[in-house]
Amino acid sequence: MMPAIRHFILRMLLGCMVLISSTNFLKAQHNRDLLIDATLHYVLSAEITFASCMFFTLKSPEITLQNKYLASAGIGILAGISKELVDMIHSDGNFDLLDIGMDVLGVGTGLLLHYFIFDKKTVRSNISFNISESGYLASVKVYF
Repeated sequence: MMPAIRHFILRMLLGCMVLISSTNFLKAQHNRDLLIDATLHYVLSAEITFASCMFFTLKSPEITLQNKYLASAGIGILAGISKELVDMIHSDGNFDLLDIGMDVLGVGTGLLLHYFIFDKKTVRSNISFNISESGYLASVKVYF
């Protein structure tokens, strides 16, 4: 993988961890709903990013790996931010940084999965997200 792509992905994941660490959970009765919402953000962002990478692979084979990953990451992040803006305007008026952090983690996962499956490279990674009453911890390790 090109160093620029690797650095971009790692910066996105680091930024995600910073966003997650700067967000506080609400009251205890809302933790379950927050966890479900955050999980949906993670999974859907990974799916959108993976699908857009597939689209670029199939429809534009001449596109460089770096441009394909940058465009796919942009699409995944744009989807997550758009959903938060809609929530802010029409629902509760809050822009949830935890959801954005989970979107970024999902985008990173979608890119890694596509890279591992379709670009025929060996990538070892470890992604974990631990939640306790005192807070939460996200960690990402990627070996290229």
